[in-house]
Amino acid sequence: MNFIRTALVVGVAVVSAWSCKKSELEKAEIVEEKVIEYPVSGFAEGDGILAAVKRVESFKGDSGEAVTPYFGSAQAFFYQTNGKPPYVDAGIVRMDTTKLQFDSETRIYSLPAPASVKGYAYDSAVAWSVSGNAKNQIDPFTLNLEFFPIQPRIDTLFTIKNDRPFTLRMLNTIVNHYDTLNRELYDMVVVFTVRQESLVLTHTLNSISTQCVFPAAEMSRLQAGPATVEIGAFYKLKRGQVQSVKQYYLLNGSVTFREVEVIK
Repeated sequence: MNFIRTALVVGVAVVSAWSCKKSELEKAEIVEEKVIEYPVSGFAEGDGILAAVKRVESFKGDSGEAVTPYFGSAQAFFYQTNGKPPYVDAGIVRMDTTKLQFDSETRIYSLPAPASVKGYAYDSAVAWSVSGNAKNQIDPFTLNLEFFPIQPRIDTLFTIKNDRPFTLRMLNTIVNHYDTLNRELYDMVVVFTVRQESLVLTHTLNSISTQCVFPAAEMSRLQAGPATVEIGAFYKLKRGQVQSVKQYYLLNGSVTFREVEVIK
């Protein structure tokens, strides 16, 4: 499975909970860099990807599992050659009415640093508009992708062992709006990830998958100490929507992560 890894700013704020009272829990407001894995397998013929993501942290509260409010982010990148970097300037890119910032070094578009630690508040659909860039042969276009997957809930202990297989499970089923989407155009995948510094173990499964087994050979690569487990559900276009002679893909993702401790 191919991925694009990009960093974005993630805010963590006062906590809401699935299984505890909001008044019991409080977290310092921080902003930190997180890495998102975008599942882009099968996009090799595409000319660009526009991704919107809801991200929350799951942690242990006073009365059980709790989660932060979701942090909304978005990124877009446009290829010089089909499906291959380097990226190019596509003019002004907006997600709904918000203009994304263009990084002249990475040539990736991202939502500006949020005024609120909650980031961007998404409705059910995401509307993209691109002004285009004649020099890079990108015409103006608009594209929409309705719905986000249900936010995954992680069913995993806060300690994991590196000397045996590890099963990363989800408490809920996230196939909701997918049943109403055109299966000829849209697909859904679930990305299961264990991350420790520069080491990233990732498996991508189909939309009905609620668990993933990381074999012992993979787990043995982890060192004792802190790590992160993550489950991301993504709606994506199976075939890019063609605008003029270019083909673009859209992703809407809901990602939940949890800090864990690796023990021997």
